[in-house]
Amino acid sequence: MKRSDTTQPLSAGIPLGRRASCAARSCACRGESTGTLTYFRGRFLLRTGRMSLTMSVRTMRSSITWQLGRYIDSSALRGPDADFATARNFGTGGTHVFHMTMRKPLAARAAFARISKFAGVRRSLTACALAGLCTIVLAQAAAATSDDDDDSVPKTEKSGELEQPTISGPLKADPRPASFMAGPIGKISVSGVVTGYGVLQGNPASDDRTGRVDFSNLQMIVQKADGPVQFYVQTGIYSIPALGLPNSSAIDTTSQTYGFVPLAYAKAKLSDEFSLQGGQMPSLFSGERTFTFQNMNVEQGLLFYQANNINKGLQIAYSKGPTVITASLNDGFYSDRLTWLIGSVVYKFDEENRVSVSAGANLDRSARDTVATPLLQNNSSIYNLTYGYKSGPWIISPYVQFTHVPRDFTLGINDTASTYGGALLASYSFTPQISLAGRIEYIAQSGKKSIGETSLLYGPGSKAFSATITPTFQVDRYFVRPECSYVRAVNATSGLAFGKNGDKKRQGRFVLETGILF
Repeated sequence: MKRSDTTQPLSAGIPLGRRASCAARSCACRGESTGTLTYFRGRFLLRTGRMSLTMSVRTMRSSITWQLGRYIDSSALRGPDADFATARNFGTGGTHVFHMTMRKPLAARAAFARISKFAGVRRSLTACALAGLCTIVLAQAAAATSDDDDDSVPKTEKSGELEQPTISGPLKADPRPASFMAGPIGKISVSGVVTGYGVLQGNPASDDRTGRVDFSNLQMIVQKADGPVQFYVQTGIYSIPALGLPNSSAIDTTSQTYGFVPLAYAKAKLSDEFSLQGGQMPSLFSGERTFTFQNMNVEQGLLFYQANNINKGLQIAYSKGPTVITASLNDGFYSDRLTWLIGSVVYKFDEENRVSVSAGANLDRSARDTVATPLLQNNSSIYNLTYGYKSGPWIISPYVQFTHVPRDFTLGINDTASTYGGALLASYSFTPQISLAGRIEYIAQSGKKSIGETSLLYGPGSKAFSATITPTFQVDRYFVRPECSYVRAVNATSGLAFGKNGDKKRQGRFVLETGILF
């Protein structure tokens, strides 16, 4: 093997996604390797025949040391501020050690790499692949970060982010989920959520317990998000913890509510403005989403269960400029009867501000009464107004909601009842990895205490306040978030509040959720 002291700079203009051949002429190796390079959100994934490695542009030094400790002398990873890196491969006593000197996390557009002074290297496919592919990664950093900063490229094209599932923040889904081409069907994306949670609470109900550890999400998502015909399928088990209500296991929640396929629907793009959608879909009411990973807080709020969350039916949407108008005929609270009519109007003032108005009602009467289909709520009408603000580190989403249940003696609803309330949800990101979310709520039921039988909350005339705080820590796809919540019931009917006998007025909870979004 010849010694090569020549230096051959590599251009940073290698297009993303191209298969890169490492003939290793710069490192005087005989051998050839073909690999793939993928860039997403500041992270590179390299694959070749004998290795697969991941590198982060922002934390390149620690990532390389962790992933390639076998090849890299960590003492060589040093240097304060030059926008370049030099890769060297030395033969030391027949052992191939790959030394790389990093002098910045490679955020600069003009980053470049050079392979130089390779000596005493055997005909090693791995050594050649490592030298060549690391050079490509370093050179590619400039092109990749330039693409991120290029405002001429539409955001959806740059990020590849999918519209579903909707995540309010501060949690962030993997912006580039796994995907494959399915022949004439087109591109299919596959993602998943694996999260678990633990809860400790005071004054548990008689059918609940003080502590619980369980899955909050063990779900897989398959979707086709482009083209004239699209679909979305979400399957798995889940928990839906909510303030003021007893907790149940993930298996029980799944079997008693929306089943092991909670979402499955198809969408047809009829034109640029109109679309038609059918199946088992998220509701048009936009206070909080159904699953924990979609919301700022782990637990749902007090207003959540007064509105329906997932229903089966059809919906048609019209989108023009900043306005989206949607109408849906569905089964409301999962009643299996298409008797609910819901409409919504969303207006987007700009990139930071939007408002949503939703209203719906059961046009018929239904005697069904289950966990997923509560009798009173399924025979109600619902009105919801939501404002959304998202700019820089802030996410702010207040909403107000009103519900009404009319009297119906045939169903055993002997008194009318209404709820009205509001919530303020907000999140502030201190860094891309650390944020703090909070929620305050108030809800009240019409009527007077001990007068009437219809209870939508803690009895007629009852009220409740809640406060929730949720610090969130997310690194790449992994996250952990502790949560503290407090609920105070006022004018509650004895037997309908907290504790084993339903006579306690307060409940505090500590929750910890952790997992991965991929």
